[in-house]
Parts: sequence; C-alpha cells; structure tokens
Amino acid sequence: MRASFSLTTEHGRIRAALAALCAAAAVAVAVCIPSAAHAEFSEALSKPCTGSAIGGEGSSAQKVAQENVWIPSTFKSFCEEHGHSAPAVTYKPDGSGCGLTAMGAGGTTSGCTYAPAEQEAPGSRKAVTRFGGSDAPPTPTQKANMESSASEHPGKLHVLPVTSFAVAAVVHFPQGCKLEDPEQAGGNKNTTTGKPNDPAGAETGDKFTKGTLRVHIEAKTLEEIWSGTVTTWGKVLEREGVVRLHNEGKDKPTAKLEEEEGITECKNVPVRRVVRKDGSGTTYNFKAYLSLLPGAVVAGKNLWKESPVVGDNTNWPLSVGGEKTAPPEVGVTNVCNAATSAHLICRGPENGGGGVAKVVEATDGSIGYLDLATAHQKNFTITPEVEDVDYWIPLQTVNPKEVEEGKSGIGANYVEPSQNPLLNLSTEGEGAGANCTNADYRGYPSAEADPTLGDWSQAIGTGSLDAKTYPACGLTYDFAWDDDSTVYGNTEAEEKQARTIKDYLTALTSVEGQTEVLAVNYGKLPTTIQTIARKGVEAIGWHKVPGGGGGGGQPPSEENHQQGGSSTSTTGSSIVATPPSNVFSVAGAKIKGKSVVLSLVLPGPGKVQIKAVGGGITVSNVTASVGGGQGTVTLPISSAAVKKLAKAKGHKLSVKITVTFTPTGGTAASKTKTITITQAAIAPKKKKGKKKG
Repeated sequence: MRASFSLTTEHGRIRAALAALCAAAAVAVAVCIPSAAHAEFSEALSKPCTGSAIGGEGSSAQKVAQENVWIPSTFKSFCEEHGHSAPAVTYKPDGSGCGLTAMGAGGTTSGCTYAPAEQEAPGSRKAVTRFGGSDAPPTPTQKANMESSASEHPGKLHVLPVTSFAVAAVVHFPQGCKLEDPEQAGGNKNTTTGKPNDPAGAETGDKFTKGTLRVHIEAKTLEEIWSGTVTTWGKVLEREGVVRLHNEGKDKPTAKLEEEEGITECKNVPVRRVVRKDGSGTTYNFKAYLSLLPGAVVAGKNLWKESPVVGDNTNWPLSVGGEKTAPPEVGVTNVCNAATSAHLICRGPENGGGGVAKVVEATDGSIGYLDLATAHQKNFTITPEVEDVDYWIPLQTVNPKEVEEGKSGIGANYVEPSQNPLLNLSTEGEGAGANCTNADYRGYPSAEADPTLGDWSQAIGTGSLDAKTYPACGLTYDFAWDDDSTVYGNTEAEEKQARTIKDYLTALTSVEGQTEVLAVNYGKLPTTIQTIARKGVEAIGWHKVPGGGGGGGQPPSEENHQQGGSSTSTTGSSIVATPPSNVFSVAGAKIKGKSVVLSLVLPGPGKVQIKAVGGGITVSNVTASVGGGQGTVTLPISSAAVKKLAKAKGHKLSVKITVTFTPTGGTAASKTKTITITQAAIAPKKKKGKKKG
C-alpha cells in the first residue's frame, strides 16, 4: 500500500504535545481536563447535535460553501458520527452588510431577511439570525456595537475565519468587436490579446484557453478602469498592444451600434463598471486589491483605502476626481447603459454576487467582480474554440511588500483565480480550490489568549508572495456569541439553538470542513488561522460564570472529573486528557491502473486497515500506519479480482471498501464506500502502431 499522508500534522503535533504534557505531569496531577470542559451545556444537551434548528445570513461569497457543502454534507456527517441526525440549518446569502447588521453592528438593512427599515440602531440584534457571515471583518466600532457591553444583554463576539476565497474579475467583452489572433508561427491556437503576454510571432502566455481568445488587462489599466480614468474598450486594448480591434465584418456598416448607443466604432464602446448593491465583503476585498495597484495613490492618498473600504463600501468614484457616492441601480432589464448611468457605473438589482452576475451578463462591454465559486456557478467560464464574451480574466501578480517599499510590485505573470488553471474551461474545469494558499494573509490578531475575541479589522489576504498566487484573495468569517444566554436569555429554547451553533461551527472549522470546500472553489486557510478558528469555537459555551473568560471559567467539579474517565490522586490540580478524535472521512475513490486510490481526511496520526470485497472474493486487504490530514492511499487490486472481473457479467464488479481508522491512543471507527470496477478501467491502453512509409 502506498500512502501520501505526512507522518504528522499541526493537529497531530498539538495532540502529541498534550499527551506529553500529561505524562510529564503525572506525578503532580490527577487527570487532564480540556479547556472545552468549562463550556457547559445541560445534561440533556451535553452531546453534540442534540440542539434545535438555527438560521444564519450574510456573506454571499459563502453561499456555495454553505448550501452545497457545509449544511448538506459536512454537518450531516459530523452529526451522524455522533449518533444523531443534524438539526436544520438555513443560510441566507444576502450580503456581508446583512450579516454584520443582524448581529448588532448597526447600518443599512435593505434587502436583508428582517429589513422593513433602512437603518438599524447599533446593538439591535435580530433573533432570527444566530450566526452572521461576512467577508469584511467588523471595525472596532461595529464590534463594540455588536457586543453592547453597557446594555442589559451584552455579548462577547467570536470572529471566526471559516475559509478563504478569490475575487474574480469578470467581463462581458463587447459583442460585435473582435480580438485578432496574433500572427503566430505554426498556427498556435492558444492565442489571446497580443502584448504583453504573447506578442505577435511568439509563444502565447495564456496556456489555458484551448483556442479561445480572452482579454488580458494590465494591473495599472484595471485600476484606472475602476477609478473612472479609462472609459472605453479602445483605450483598454491600445494599452495592451492588441494587433487590431475592429467591427464585426470589416465592410459592414455599424448601424446597429449607432442606433443603440451612438457608437460608430468598436473602440468607442464604453467600459461599464458593475458593482454590488449592498454593503459587501467581496467589495471590501476587491477594493483592498485595487489599493495595491499603480495609480491607486494620488496626492499622497490611496483612493481605495478611504472610507469605502473600511466603512460603507457602496460608494464609488463616479468619474475621475469626482465625488464618491452610491451608483444608480439598473432597471428590470438588468442592463447598465446610458439611460441608467451617465457615469458608466451601475449597481445590481439585488443583494449578493448574483445581482452583479445578472448585470454583467446583460450589459455589453461591462466589467464586474464576483467570488470565484459564484463566478463558476453563474457560468463565467469559456467554451473552448468558440468566440466567448462572458468570462473571468487572469490578473497580474502584485507583491504588497514591494508596494510598501514604494516599488510597483506588479509581476509579469498573469495567474488564474483557481488552483486548477483549467477551471475557466466549461468542459474541462474541475474544482480544486481557490489559488489563495500563498496569499499575503496579514493583520489578524494572534497574541491574545483567544484571538477570535480580538480586533480583526486589519486582517486581509490580498497580494501575491510568489509568481503563481492570485492577488485578489480574502478571508470570510462567521460570527457567534461566546455565551448566547447573556444575549438572548437563559431559556431551554435558547440553549438548544446555542448547542447547534457550537456544533455547526465545529464542523465548519474541522479538517473535513476545511477540505471539502476546495471542491467548490474556495481556498485553504493557513494552518495558523485554522488553529485560531478552532480554538474560538471550542470556547463557545452556555450560561458561563461571570468573569470566566472565553472558556467559561467554571471551576472543575466532581462531575467534570468523571467525564474524563479514571483518575489518579495527587495534588489538588485537575486536568482531563481529551481522547484523540477518530472522526474521519473517505473523500473519494477512483481507479488508477490496477489499483484503487482512496482519498482520506484523518484528524491525526494512527493506523488504517482497509479491506475491499467484491463478488465473494477479497479485492484488496492492507494495514498501515499513517499521519493525519488529507492524503491518498493506493490499494493494489488482487490477481483473483482481475480474473473475476474478466468473467463477470458486463465485465463489472461492485466492490465494498471498509476503512477502519484507529487514532494513536484512541478507539477505532469505520466507514464504508462502494465503487464499481470495470475491466476497461484497469486494462492497459493499446499503443498505436507507427504508420509505414
């Protein structure tokens, strides 16, 4: 058996360190008690997944993760592992502003679940929303409003990073206009715009388009588009060194364009900017990216780091040097044109990224921004070897450290927002995560005992620290109270919801929760930030002793000791050893040659025993020691199974795979998965003979 697991992971090291600490302290300590033991729920709710239904809302960038992965899969599996059905969880992706306001930040609530009013007072919380989502961290003022420490119902707020994401720049390239192929020797089909990536006669730099043409926009020009300096596609493309931009049909009149907009040439087609209607965390991160680009700093001030970034970010510069204000909304047609905006900028008709997607798709010559998961879901991909107009574009890398030193920081490489560079192809792209692993994550608190209770207002993930990482990435957060009883009241009904909040966020921040969202194009959080998030969730409890801090602060009781198992008596100190987790998942299985490759997600080091049976015979049976984390295990298919397959009806064999994982120092847990092996899948491909002559 071959295994790709490392010998240990950060999670594994933490558990090993705890075990070592307990062993070393055996002479002076009775038992080891976990910090989470202080976060007490009543006996009826002491087990995970015994609570009641909850609702969340906010960040539209989390929409795909919440609706397609975390709620239906991650949380369901988490509860099944604990012997219960998952309580119902709902999530409304109505924008980060709604997520912040629902938890008491104050501000505009138009379009939110609970929004008859346009303005909500600071500290006004909405009981229907038990956790908020946002891609923009709360400012110190917003966090103070949410916690309302001077009120009758104060609360301590955990700001919990749950994943990272890429902000994709999307365009609707002007219809009736064409990018001409650079004159390339040998008819290379991987063509795009000419300079700067692939000048005429040279190898193209856009290797992932399969013969389609896709516009590349230099970083400097992109910033000038959004500031209102560059307003026509002719200006965009002149700066890119495009060989020629021309009308559809060189000898045909452009009456249609003249009739619609008074445009006589394609080069005069306006670049119409499309922005979010609501207070948006995606906007927050996109403006943070724009703040790194050449041209962002004018007269000593950074256009994108003023109040629109850290406060009400629905305001935009309507024109060069003009006042920043909220652009007009489009009408029912979703088209942004001269009738709706004289300044070439419009807002979507509804909250969330879906509103932007609708307007860009409907508006010729438009440009907007969406989180990658939504961009992929809304089909901003390209069809190979077809003239496409709606797609996301690659961006030049930008190094924030060089920008801080007064340098340009802009790299030569154009990079994709996805780890899989072929994700932009509608026929070949498969989710593999956002290209944000090596983004410049900075500004987050780390020195506090519990950083999730600290100030995250300066946290950001924009910028590329190498030549391959996408420069427009960000963190997205969920908000939850340290103790719901002080916020909503000490009742049984409230405690049931608090139980589910803790369990749901535990599942989200687990190894499985962090891994499974890669398949729907989110990013992997750095290990340090994952650890911070899990610590914050562990601290969440119920009806804590006043002054107990993030973990509750209740003194160890005799009942606490019994929950930890047997004890040995020494001094008065008490610590309870947490048994290592045996919760794991089988993320996938595929046939590769004459082997089965299993993808496993393990909470820590231990031993796996895998037995595959089909057609009454053993297909594979192996045992091995593994490290924790995500990895693959390769199982050779037995010769008996190969012979059985050759004789089987349809040359197919249904195989049941049983995986048993025993964590080091813990108890075993098993999972099963059934796959079908076909003879065609394992048979070697025949080599084509060379033609004679």
